[in-house]
Amino acid sequence: MIKRYRYCPYCKGKLDYKSTRGLKLKHCTKCDRIFYDNPASGVAVLVEKDKKLLLVKRNIIPKKNRWALPGGFIEQGETIEKAALRELKEECGLEGRTVKILSIFAEQTKVFGTVISVGVLVNVSSLNTKAGDDAKEAKFFNLEKMPKIAFKSHDFFIGKLIKG
Repeated sequence: MIKRYRYCPYCKGKLDYKSTRGLKLKHCTKCDRIFYDNPASGVAVLVEKDKKLLLVKRNIIPKKNRWALPGGFIEQGETIEKAALRELKEECGLEGRTVKILSIFAEQTKVFGTVISVGVLVNVSSLNTKAGDDAKEAKFFNLEKMPKIAFKSHDFFIGKLIKG
């Protein structure tokens, strides 16, 4: 997991754990500030056309060279919908419009700790994909012949899509 603060960024005091409101939270032993370790939030984009689903082959760790839905982390000040459309453009070269939020999934990861992912259905006008950013490939797969998917959350969203 990503290492968080070890010392207080305000007073340089040592950080330790303290029970607060029933939670075990990091706090500064010198100035007593509390440091929350909130989950990361991300989007997974589902583009389905003619019983085929758009996937990307990841070009970065974690899960490099594995197939996944296009997606990534939601940036500060960004809406879920804007994050989904940005990630689709960056990873697949496609413009789209958000149809709806499909579902939400919380996943424990080794690298980022808890990640809360939002599955977003998106319509696109073109099917001409161009892998970019974090993707090595971007292509459509038949829903009945999907490759092994990199993330539990993506598997969950694909299952939700197939079930309707």
